[in-house]
Amino acid sequence: MILLKIRPAITKMATIFKESAAREDYAQKAAILKNKVNTLFWDEAEGSYADFYGTREQAISTTQGAIEQIEMGISTGKYSPDMLKKQEFYKELIERLRSLPEGTRKGWFTNKNWVIITPVETGIAPSDKAVRLLNKVRNEHNGKYGPYLSAVDRTSMMTIATSVQAMAECAYGRTDEAMWYVDKIVQTFNRVLPGSISESMPDRGCPVQAWTIYGLVSPLITHVYGISPDAFNKVISFAPNLPSGWGNISISNLPVGANNISFAIKKSGNGKSYHISSTEPGWVFTLKLKGIAGKKYVLNGKKMTAASDEIKLSGKENKVVVML
Repeated sequence: MILLKIRPAITKMATIFKESAAREDYAQKAAILKNKVNTLFWDEAEGSYADFYGTREQAISTTQGAIEQIEMGISTGKYSPDMLKKQEFYKELIERLRSLPEGTRKGWFTNKNWVIITPVETGIAPSDKAVRLLNKVRNEHNGKYGPYLSAVDRTSMMTIATSVQAMAECAYGRTDEAMWYVDKIVQTFNRVLPGSISESMPDRGCPVQAWTIYGLVSPLITHVYGISPDAFNKVISFAPNLPSGWGNISISNLPVGANNISFAIKKSGNGKSYHISSTEPGWVFTLKLKGIAGKKYVLNGKKMTAASDEIKLSGKENKVVVML
């Protein structure tokens, strides 16, 4: 699933380096991959993307491996009622798989691993499929700190899985739902190492892991603040999505290329102000505010009327005031 992120990024890189043939090639491959994921991996009956796509024989092999792992655990004294329940699940599954015709190829569910949400996280899932799966994971696959690594196993949770779920919610504009997962990560803060979050929630595994910050920084910076930078072209867009109950937010000295930016939103009375500052000149900013088209606003003290939902800005200091 990592290719879902890599190929669009490579397409952009090829554009920057003016490699048109490579750009077209990667763009075409990304489109093909997107289509395959949304057709081959999607299971309509389950309302979910599958763990993997392959043959009946591969699914049987994977399931048999899970059975053997459980049996090994039981034989070494690691017995629990959950293990017997999982053993029963996999034995029933392998019988169903063996009843299918040889050579059957489709998407399979053997673990319901958290990666089933990655097509939603990357934004390639159609909205109806995305919302259906987001609701399913929230209602059926969650433990105390977010989605289980395996919805079959239903034991372990990790910050990477909870982070991906938060970003998947962001990708479809579900801000409050995303913040529910962000809060789950925050609840594990400082458990083992001061100022850190353990990789296995709430307090196991490595106490310092790069991915643990994903579910905090990315939802806040890219979605709540809505900051989308294009440092190569010295362009930044701001499309904020504040959660329910949030009125004021601010971030200072955020590095973007060789620049540092600050962005603040402040609500007062019947107005809301947006303050964007930059340490470097020559950058262009776009403030995207839904529903502002046709409305009055004040830009750096000058009264204006919005021609669209986007306000173009330049210069190192800009303040936009919108009446609510």
